[in-house]
Amino acid sequence: MTFTKEEDDKNSSSPCGLCCFTLVAISVVSISALITLLVANSMYTGLPERKHINFKQFESPESRLLIESKQIVLLKDEPNQRCLLLPLQIIGRSQGEFSLDTDPLTHAEVRQAVGEKALSFCAPLPVFLVSL
Repeated sequence: MTFTKEEDDKNSSSPCGLCCFTLVAISVVSISALITLLVANSMYTGLPERKHINFKQFESPESRLLIESKQIVLLKDEPNQRCLLLPLQIIGRSQGEFSLDTDPLTHAEVRQAVGEKALSFCAPLPVFLVSL
């Protein structure tokens, strides 16, 4: 079987067309995956954040409130614009990693847990719960 010059050109251009199609398909898939990851990452609220807390910064009496009856300590973290509510047993550790809730407690929750004094101590900063 003999091929004319035109048929030879069609056969030789076919692999190039297939290669270009493959590159375009891979590019579209890669860009779609990247966009999906970016959107999913921005929507993900995640698990409680693990934070490294150095309690030495809270040694001054103005930055901490101890509520002995409930075994709770409130720490005012002004550089980070928040108040931390944590059990007294955590303070025994000099430093370490703890879970910090991503959502602040409501005023009603703080009032119920530790009372009005805590609300006035932390005002206007949001209060976050810290746990082991």
